[in-house]
Amino acid sequence: MADPFAEFNYDRFKKQILALTSLDLDVYRQPQLQRRLQALLQKHGVSTLSAYVRLLVDDPQAQRDFKSDIMINTTAFFRDAEQFERLRTTFLPELMQRNGPQTLRFWSAGCSTGAEAYTLAMLMREDFPQATCSILATDIDADVIRLARQGVFKTHAIQDVSDALKAKYFEPRGDRYALCETLKRAVIFRTSNLLQDSFEAEFDLISCRNVMIYFTQEAQDLLYQKFHQALALNGLLFVGSAELIPDPAAFGFGSAGPFFYRKTAPCG
Repeated sequence: MADPFAEFNYDRFKKQILALTSLDLDVYRQPQLQRRLQALLQKHGVSTLSAYVRLLVDDPQAQRDFKSDIMINTTAFFRDAEQFERLRTTFLPELMQRNGPQTLRFWSAGCSTGAEAYTLAMLMREDFPQATCSILATDIDADVIRLARQGVFKTHAIQDVSDALKAKYFEPRGDRYALCETLKRAVIFRTSNLLQDSFEAEFDLISCRNVMIYFTQEAQDLLYQKFHQALALNGLLFVGSAELIPDPAAFGFGSAGPFFYRKTAPCG
């Protein structure tokens, strides 16, 4: 059997995927990407990338599954609970004190189905109801943005939500849980390509967690630069547990503790 990832076939496949889905596969770490693609070929019973492209063109569900598998759309409320506790007890009070009566601006970048953005909304409503806050959540996948706006989650996504908060903010709906309208209205969802689109500015907190780990170093470096430009001075970048920035000072950041980086230098 011919190697489906031979240079000519693979390069042509990546161009076809870019045209079909707007996903630039070159920004992903190739060994991991090729392992996921090989699993998808086996799952659908095809042996070549060209046959897989034909399947994606003909089958919208297969195309949705492809995007979900490649982008690893896994998320949950209060994922890495210790980090959210530090956010609640240390960083959010600090941001409120610094901003005074001004509206806090948060951004969940690569939000998937919205659990993290809604977690931020829940934290603010529960612990800082006096504060005014705007929360933007973006993802490249229009399908997951649609699901995020619906605000209906499987049980595993809310397993770290306390019973009291479940009762207050969720309604059982079969084997799923529907989020209350109050929290749904607290988040603005949009589609956006992190690597290609321009960013808004003056955010107090950018949460981009378990997204950059799949990107090449070049793509990560570009995002560090863009996040630095999008943050207000002393604003915070919140990353995933496997996404430490090797040299934060090179991008205008200082470490604020595990998985949090503070913008310490103005945009130059």
